[in-house]
Formats: sequence, structure tokens, C-alpha cells
Amino acid sequence: MLKQEEIDILKSIWKKDAENFMTCPKCGSSLTIVQLGPRVKPGVDRILYETVVECSRCSFNIKTSSFTVYGAVKDFDDETIEIASWSSTGSREVYTFNHHLDKNLLKELKSSGELVEFLIVNGYAIVVIG
Repeated sequence: MLKQEEIDILKSIWKKDAENFMTCPKCGSSLTIVQLGPRVKPGVDRILYETVVECSRCSFNIKTSSFTVYGAVKDFDDETIEIASWSSTGSREVYTFNHHLDKNLLKELKSSGELVEFLIVNGYAIVVIG
């Protein structure tokens, strides 16, 4: 379980108003997300991955969990995104996450209805995969 200080650091890394998205809070270098093997968590219907956010230059790193959601952009605003997807049982679901994604990309995805995969780290949709 993450300490509140670590949660605050993770939030600041991909916060909307941050000048340097995905930069190290210690030295200002680029951060890398390393997704390790999957792990099962009781009561969670998604496959969680042990994830490390680490600096390319200094010793900064935080371990957290991440997962992906496959779906379409239902709606979004400056802070949140709604993703229309399916649960593990096949029922339709709408998931809401905070995000740090390009508005133009989200507009394009919403108008096209294209299905894509979103990387979710610490409750934030941070990357569109494919």
C-alpha cells in the first residue's frame, strides 16, 4: 500500500497543470514506467500489474499497480474521462478516471468511437495504447 506522500508524488507527476509531465521530482530527468508481471488481487476483476515509476538518472522510484482498460471514449472534460468498456463478465460498463491525455486525441477518439487500450496508473488514464 502506498503512503500518502507517495500518492501525492504520483499525482504531481502527471497532473494537468504540471509544467514537466513525467519528470523526476528529485532531479528533473525523464521518468519511465516499467510494468512487471501480473498479480491477482482478491475482489478485483482486472489484472493488476506491479508497476515501477523510475528515474532515468537518479535513484527515484515508486512501486504501484497499473492495469489497462479496453474501450471507447464516451465523454471527457479537462480532468476526467469516461471510458465505455466491458466488465470481466461481459456486461457493459462505464469507467471514470482522472486523465492526462491530449484533448485533440480525445476529441478524435470520441467522434470515431474507436476502441483503444488505456493505461491506468494510480487512478489516472495516462497513455492511449494503440
